[in-house]
Amino acid sequence: MRQTWSRALMRMLALGLSLALLAAPAAAQKTQSGGQGASDGPDPVTMFADDDAVMNAAIDEALASLPLFLRNVFESGAQALPQAQLKIALPTASGSGDEIIWADRVQSLGGDRYMAVLINRPVDLGSLQLGSSVEFSRNAIRDWGLPSADGRLYGQYTSRVIADLTGNQDIWNVLMPDPIPMVWR
Repeated sequence: MRQTWSRALMRMLALGLSLALLAAPAAAQKTQSGGQGASDGPDPVTMFADDDAVMNAAIDEALASLPLFLRNVFESGAQALPQAQLKIALPTASGSGDEIIWADRVQSLGGDRYMAVLINRPVDLGSLQLGSSVEFSRNAIRDWGLPSADGRLYGQYTSRVIADLTGNQDIWNVLMPDPIPMVWR
C-alpha cells in the first residue's frame, strides 16, 4: 500500500529540518517522482505491504480514535475545521490496490459520505491531482491529522510508523508526543 506523506508534515520538516530526511532506505521506501523537479512530481511515498502488521496497527489506532476526531473537528454543520486532515484510500488507476493520500477541507455530505480536497500529488490516481475534490465513504479513511497551537501535529498515526523507519527519526520533532489533544479527553 502506498502511504503519501502529509503536506503539513512536509511543511514542518521544510521549516525546521533538513529535507534529506525525506529519503528513507530504498528497502523501506519507494519515493516516486516525475516532471521536471520535485515540485512537479508526486509527493514522497513510502511503500508498505498490505499485510504490514505495524502499519495496519497504526491504521487501527487511528480508526479507533476517529469518532473522537470527527466529534471535535466538525464545529457546526457539515464543514470541518479548515486545518483538519484525513488520510483516505482511493483505488489506483492501474488497479494495483489503493493509494493512501492526505486530504483537507473536509465536508460531511451526510451519512457516512465525505468530500475533501487532495493535498498531495497522487502517484496513480488517473486524472486526480493536487487540489482535486474527491468524495469518499467513511470506510476509506485510514488516518487523521490536526495541527496543535504550536504547529506540531496530532493524530498522524501512519506518519508515526514512517518516523520509526531508519533515517526518519526527526519526523518525531513535528508530531505531538500524544496523538490525542488533552482537551478531547
